[in-house]
Amino acid sequence: MTGPQRHVPTADLRPGQMLARDLIDHDGRVLLRAFEPLSEPAIALAEAAGVELSLGRIGEEAIEAGTRLVPLVEVAAGELGERRVAQRQWRIDRELAKVRAQIRRNADAAVVQRQARWSRLNYRIQPEIPGESVRATRGRLVAPLAMMNAAALHDWRDGRGAILAQAYARLASGGTITTAPLDALIDECLDDLAGDPRLAARLALGAARGVDALVGHALGVGVLAIGVAIRMGWSREDVRAAALAGLLCDVGLTVLPTNIRALDRPLTEEEHNALRRHAVYGAAMLERVRASTREAALPESVQIAVYQHHERLDGTGYPTRARGEQVHDLARLVSACDVLLAMCEDRAHRPGLSPEAAMSKVVRQANAGGLDRAVVRALLSLLTSVDVRVVAGRRVAA
Repeated sequence: MTGPQRHVPTADLRPGQMLARDLIDHDGRVLLRAFEPLSEPAIALAEAAGVELSLGRIGEEAIEAGTRLVPLVEVAAGELGERRVAQRQWRIDRELAKVRAQIRRNADAAVVQRQARWSRLNYRIQPEIPGESVRATRGRLVAPLAMMNAAALHDWRDGRGAILAQAYARLASGGTITTAPLDALIDECLDDLAGDPRLAARLALGAARGVDALVGHALGVGVLAIGVAIRMGWSREDVRAAALAGLLCDVGLTVLPTNIRALDRPLTEEEHNALRRHAVYGAAMLERVRASTREAALPESVQIAVYQHHERLDGTGYPTRARGEQVHDLARLVSACDVLLAMCEDRAHRPGLSPEAAMSKVVRQANAGGLDRAVVRALLSLLTSVDVRVVAGRRVAA
């Protein structure tokens, strides 16, 4: 006997539990067999795919349609043996690998379809007239984020990083998301950063301990992008676009065929070429991101910025070696924030630089024509230890 499918709230799933029936996604693929203990990767895949519970036969026992949704049984993971756990993990990894390979195969076609339209759009962003920028919309005098101590800031980064990690996991598993959780994160920052954009550096220049380094980096880029966009006098709409572009800039790294980011040595040329593809993958993945207020696609400026955030104004970037006016203002802003934070972060093959040393390198890149000078001036003005005038001409900070 079989019964109707029932939805399983993924919030109820915890490592070490067992379900009485198979977990399947909306396409009917089995994500987890009945009576196998749940693991963190299995739950992440379930959250990303959107899980339903199949009411059917389990072994020799017929399950009637009226049976209650779950029972969940607490078990120790070792009880079923290491071999069974390894087999289950292998199935999860295989399904994820198939989805990610399909995303990679379809990425170029998705971007090509958009590029003809992108070429007709205005790539320049005009600042608001004085008094009408986002800085004039600040509604309170006290900025709670500014008063956080170091421990509270770590907790803040971890909590917001977890929100971003869920969005990355769902997109990497072929799912669709809305910007609602990210919009809430942006709203949380906007008023405080409008009062003092320099707070963005304090929020961004620090690791999120409880999330993957990739997600922690993207969180920092998004927060820093808010501060820079506010400093440049952009409208509230453009500031939000900058934040979304920063938060989503590296989502394409989640579908790379190998874990290149974990290598503890400099990359080979072949590995570099594979890594550079993440800008294309990310832009294609944003086709499955919807605006939170209506069933509409994400602003195309965000998609362009994710595609171009490794381009350089002198034509030395990737994926298309775009130069000068061919690079969208949103991409110019995100790329400067991305470069600064990447230099400050510890990587497997090198330690991170101090903010002062990283900023000096960013200034040199701007003076050499790679990064936008106006963006870099705004970025440096958020960091009071460096003279903002260093990029007014061709000078490096003393």
